[in-house]
Amino acid sequence: MDSILHQALMRFDIAANDGKVNAEQVISILQSLNYNPQDITKIVSQITADIDVNQFKELLTQKEEPKQDRLSTSQIRQIEDEFRQAVKYGNVDKVLQYLNKYQNQIDLANKMEPQNRQIPTYDAVQAPAEYQAYLILKTLYEHGSDIHYRDAMQQSIMFYICRDGRCQLFDFLISKGLSVNEQDQNGQTPIFYAARENKVEILQRLIQNGANVNHRDKILDQTALFYSAKEGQFQACQLLIDAGCKISHQDATKKTAVAYAKKFNRKEVYDLLILGAQRQKDETNQKRDDGHSKIEQKINRKKNKDLPKFQYKIMHIDEKGLSKEVTNEDFEKFSQEFPEIAKLLINPDDTIDEAMISSIKEDQMWDKIAKKILNQLWKLKQSVYFLEPVDVNRYQILDYYDIVRNPMDFGTIKSKLSNNQYRCLKEFHIDMLLVFDNCVLYNGIHSEVGQAGIKVKQDYLLMLEQNGINKNL
Repeated sequence: MDSILHQALMRFDIAANDGKVNAEQVISILQSLNYNPQDITKIVSQITADIDVNQFKELLTQKEEPKQDRLSTSQIRQIEDEFRQAVKYGNVDKVLQYLNKYQNQIDLANKMEPQNRQIPTYDAVQAPAEYQAYLILKTLYEHGSDIHYRDAMQQSIMFYICRDGRCQLFDFLISKGLSVNEQDQNGQTPIFYAARENKVEILQRLIQNGANVNHRDKILDQTALFYSAKEGQFQACQLLIDAGCKISHQDATKKTAVAYAKKFNRKEVYDLLILGAQRQKDETNQKRDDGHSKIEQKINRKKNKDLPKFQYKIMHIDEKGLSKEVTNEDFEKFSQEFPEIAKLLINPDDTIDEAMISSIKEDQMWDKIAKKILNQLWKLKQSVYFLEPVDVNRYQILDYYDIVRNPMDFGTIKSKLSNNQYRCLKEFHIDMLLVFDNCVLYNGIHSEVGQAGIKVKQDYLLMLEQNGINKNL
């Protein structure tokens, strides 16, 4: 090497003009010394202007980086699996070791898992301890992970952090510019998840950073208050109300959050919402009254006074088809014979549950959600085992129907949905769980099919949660 370098420097002196050479002259020098074309290209690619003898010498003597052996497909897959496990279980040292060793060959920091289309940052933020999650997320970010990335549900890691109430991670994401009002495919924002899970500190941070407490989702046109009310999350409801969340808002089924608190027997939350709704109403009236002059108020009172008053009468139709007004005496007698009906006639608002009025619309909404979830599951690779009734001859499992007494599959469920055979979401849910239970019953949990069933079931329950439905129906 010293001999070749000496000859190169001699040729440099011969070719130099004012002590410098250009790229073409360097090529000629190297060709005369029998450098291979690849090395010549590598050296010349670094020359952007005429160079002097010291620069020429530096180019010839620079150390080559040691070449890394090319990894096989199976090696890459093993490295990716081991890396993901290290991230998932909070092994900070191993994560850093793998990134330093393999990141230049494999983009481990952004490797997407095809099922939910998630990259390692999603596992990182769910590591067992928050300090581990923070260190791993920070390490991934420093090695090029895209923290703005969104998964199959169009959710960034902000949604998972708010669901789990991890404040240090939240502050880190805010410092990197993530929005607190980003929407997923259901039109929900991170505040929906924090409210449902009663993550008070995260809720406070969300509100302080401009989260819209009156934002409505695409599922049932509900605000985050509906979700915290359903779950009986008193503190979350209080924070949302204090931040200006409108209690009187009606969703797609014409219900308010109050109705859901009542339906799920959340008494403390129900009382809170009733008081809050009255206070908001009083404040609205006060603002309206403050905006009217005394003359306008008098005019309004006069208009109200002049409005026609309607009076309703109860009529009785006898056997001959003749109708006559029911007297007080008649009604008293009727009340003794049919007290429940009489109560309904006297105080209909106390008797008719709001849920009865909106049940038809609500049924239509759950039906759409069920179809959407089934369509998403249908596309999963592991769902291939569950798309149609089990063909015992094709798979040579002739004892299947002896063991599985109540068979069920996605195709049958899809047909039942299309033909309106389910009366409610719970019936659909029971059939879905039956598919997975049958899978484990026949195949166990360690076989390929059994593992597929477990994975698809996890995805199904996650989809329920992401659509605002309690998986413990």
